[in-house]
Amino acid sequence: MAVRRALISVFDKTGLDRFATGLAELGVELVASGGTAAYISELGLSVKPVDALTDVPEMLGGRVKTLHPRIHGAILARRSVQADMEALEEHGIEPFDLVCVNLYPFAQVAGRKDVREEEAVEMIDIGGPAMLRAAAKNFEHVAPVCSIDRYDALLLEIQATGEIDAETRRELAAEAFAHTAAYEASIATWFGDRETFPPRLIVALERQRELSYGENPHQRAAYYVEAGSRRDLLSRVEQLSGKELSFNNLADLDAARGVLGEFELPTCVVVKHGNPCGVGVASALEDAAAKAYAADPVSAYGGVVAVNRRIDPPLAQRLAEEFVEVLIAPEYTADAVEILKQKPNTRILEDRERRRATLGERDVRRVIGGFLVQDADAEVDDREGMEVRAGEQPDEQLSGKELSFNNLADLDAARGVLGEFELPTCVVVKHGNPCGVGVASALEDAAAKAYYADPVSAYGGVVAVNRRVDPPLAKRLAEEFVEVLIAPEYTADAVEILKQKPNTRILEDRERRRATLGERDFRRVIGGFLVQDADAEVDDRGGMEVRAGDQPDEQLWGDLLFAWRICKHVNSNAIVIAKDLQTLGVGAGQMSRVESVKIALDKAREQEHSVEGAVLASDAFFPFPDGPQLALEAGVKAIVQPGGSKRDDEVVAAVAKAGGTIVFAPRRHFRH
Repeated sequence: MAVRRALISVFDKTGLDRFATGLAELGVELVASGGTAAYISELGLSVKPVDALTDVPEMLGGRVKTLHPRIHGAILARRSVQADMEALEEHGIEPFDLVCVNLYPFAQVAGRKDVREEEAVEMIDIGGPAMLRAAAKNFEHVAPVCSIDRYDALLLEIQATGEIDAETRRELAAEAFAHTAAYEASIATWFGDRETFPPRLIVALERQRELSYGENPHQRAAYYVEAGSRRDLLSRVEQLSGKELSFNNLADLDAARGVLGEFELPTCVVVKHGNPCGVGVASALEDAAAKAYAADPVSAYGGVVAVNRRIDPPLAQRLAEEFVEVLIAPEYTADAVEILKQKPNTRILEDRERRRATLGERDVRRVIGGFLVQDADAEVDDREGMEVRAGEQPDEQLSGKELSFNNLADLDAARGVLGEFELPTCVVVKHGNPCGVGVASALEDAAAKAYYADPVSAYGGVVAVNRRVDPPLAKRLAEEFVEVLIAPEYTADAVEILKQKPNTRILEDRERRRATLGERDFRRVIGGFLVQDADAEVDDRGGMEVRAGDQPDEQLWGDLLFAWRICKHVNSNAIVIAKDLQTLGVGAGQMSRVESVKIALDKAREQEHSVEGAVLASDAFFPFPDGPQLALEAGVKAIVQPGGSKRDDEVVAAVAKAGGTIVFAPRRHFRH
């Protein structure tokens, strides 16, 4: 498609001098709206004002400029439709081949502190989106341009070929519709902010950067910023040294900055797998850092470190002795930076952001086919309202029959685990982690296994099963404190039995449709979202490799896959010990992997479960042989982990020496 005539109407005139000049040099006729026409004319270029085409001057203080048939007819006419071209000829209208529009900066103006309503409303663009959408709809014949970043590439394409090809026009149309959708979303959000949770919540996100992968290498990912947010996770943050930031780096950085925001005195925070493993506050930053590292130096290995004061050479020297993934501070001396650069992989970030968080920012959590939305837990607590209750236990509180936020979050986790299995399965979830999972040929046996695994943690849990609940199982469950029970079907007698516990939320799941293909995970960070592919594929034996020990028999393979699939749904660092398709111990959410092993073994011992001949699954590699050695000494027979550590050979050798079996899975399953 050759470009002979262009319509330009832009608020932000950055780069317009090069673009307009380039088009003019290529012989393109320029038509522009008021302010844009004046700007182009000042460049010494020939330009025709819009009102010269419409014979109607701008009206209502500029509110009406381009809303005219002579403009929109020239944009929407289909060159391949004879009637369209005859209509243009009848009315003396020449078509546009390129429409360049950027919109009034509504989000930026509306997001300002103390902005008046009339100021924000005046930044609602009407004509701009109409022209852009019209050009995008007619992309077969018109190139819609809304991004300044496109100017140079389009000029080069026209210079090289004399036209803009169909694929480029289609890409431009996608950008235009996304741009106008985000623009309308920011306006709708602004108007809807008087209602706490409006019936329709629209979030406009702009990709800030692509990431090499998500929590795990098989998950694609990107970092998005919320349109109009006053600040975001990386706003006014400069990277001084180190590798590119990863998905997990950004997630831990968000957690570290969240903790740091609780304190005003010199503070150091060390975060690993989304949890603070060391926090220190002192009168001097160096002392605060010493406290933070003294708390748990093992877990701090490879952590994200955040401080709220300038880093001087003595502290830089101390930190350079540690393995730090990311270090963020408001300032560094030049000498401190040079010391820290001795570790070239450490990502050194300087945070110059001094603006406060966006008021009313919400937390968003992805669940199956939707989102849980809540107010951010952002207030800093002080002593006011606290009460000393020495020697007294608080009364137990029941939330009633309505589903709560935490119920829904645990329900989502339980259904995620349940989706890994086709045989009769029972899953018990507490605080987002499976504390008991059982698979058997009969559902009642599966439930017995799940509760037998850890009956203490199962108290007040969410229970999910994938077969009909009959009276015998209903009686068994009615003896337990169950917050939520979900099953695909119940007999009438089973429901009556379960209703004896009036606070138990009994859900019947009639959903038989598969998950939406390409569904994404979203994670809230300061002023934006981390977005990644959902870790939704069900793993099987394909791609797994026995690296030491005997080839597992079918029963052992079954237990290895069972533990591995559950491990994917446990918060990292995640360890699952299982035997006979039943969990025996789960270690979740620890910053040190060996600690998760210890917790899983302790859980099994507390319930007097024998782990002799059991299997162990780890969601990521063991960085040292210590974790596998503890498990093998306790009686574990086989281990499955993804590998990828520099010390994989040491880990494999330790397992082989102990007479165990170790299987390497093809991918990692971090979950934070």
